[in-house]
Amino acid sequence: MLKKLLPLALIWAVAGTAWASGHKAEDEAPPPSNISYFELAPEIITNYATPGNRIGYVRVKVQIMVDSPADLEVVQYNAAVLRDIVITSIYSKDLSVISSPVGRDSIVNECKSRMDAFFQDREGRRLIREVLFTNFIFQ
Repeated sequence: MLKKLLPLALIWAVAGTAWASGHKAEDEAPPPSNISYFELAPEIITNYATPGNRIGYVRVKVQIMVDSPADLEVVQYNAAVLRDIVITSIYSKDLSVISSPVGRDSIVNECKSRMDAFFQDREGRRLIREVLFTNFIFQ
């Protein structure tokens, strides 16, 4: 009896696994992505507040992530304003903010919220999915 049930159980297990894996792949397939990136080029070089007579410098590469190629065109058209947002967000900070990872994250978040506010006023919606500092060097 066991010899007769074992092949049936094996077939049932294999068929169930194949069906579950095939069914799962259809349900969890990610939607096609239209995410696009825009790099503010050339990289930004600006100064920041330091105590005394020293001047601190920051060099940063900025990538802006948007949800669609149409949004990419709008971001590209407004690149000068976005560049200004990044520069003014950096130069108002001091060394303690610039040198700490938490401080740099706060600068990125400030840039994103200011860009969101700009596009909310100009386009009536938020376009920026994420702001990424891909290179951040300070002296």
